[in-house]
Amino acid sequence: MIYLCDISKSVTEEHTGRKLVLQNSSVAVPTERRIVLHGGDSRCLTEILSMLAGVRKPDRGRIIANRIRCSPVINAGGTAGSTLVPQLTVLENIRVVARAYGLDEARLLGVVESACHLDRLLAVPVRTFNWPTRRKLEATLIAALPFDCYFVDRLHELEGQFVWQLIHVAGKRGAGIIFTSTRVKQTLKIAEMAIVVRNGSAELLPHVRKAITQHVH
Repeated sequence: MIYLCDISKSVTEEHTGRKLVLQNSSVAVPTERRIVLHGGDSRCLTEILSMLAGVRKPDRGRIIANRIRCSPVINAGGTAGSTLVPQLTVLENIRVVARAYGLDEARLLGVVESACHLDRLLAVPVRTFNWPTRRKLEATLIAALPFDCYFVDRLHELEGQFVWQLIHVAGKRGAGIIFTSTRVKQTLKIAEMAIVVRNGSAELLPHVRKAITQHVH
């Protein structure tokens, strides 16, 4: 469980200035369930997802996630490759990740080859890849790591096959997935619960269809 305790958070936008994300909001978030963040705009949802993952800090309040192994945010803000080292090759990135998490390098390479089909690109620096390829590589590496909860921004931008593979892997590990998506049909198929964000508050609701149809942007 991750607890947002009396959280206040704002973000600064170039054209509109400060925008409220949350104000004095508290919510307990189960980390073993598939949960969609819904409501507000995409920037605000990305900030909340990043706070849940421990990447961003609130302006005020506390976030408690004792003994929860949280993944980096996959596809954070639509920026691919944020957890990769761009100047390193794919093989070198795999080596770094394997050593950092105590995994077998050959097994991790096998997962990447099976999902990404990079072939000769394995020896090429990641910075030379196009955005979709970097995004898929990053998502594959993160999904291969044994986290208690996975965080995915803009789930709708990932390949459908990969999404279902991630759900399968997370389910086998007893892990949850917290995500954002603009696709209603995708959300209804995947999500078990919804965190609805509205007017600076966040509320966990158990009925996803009702939550996303009654709480519109």
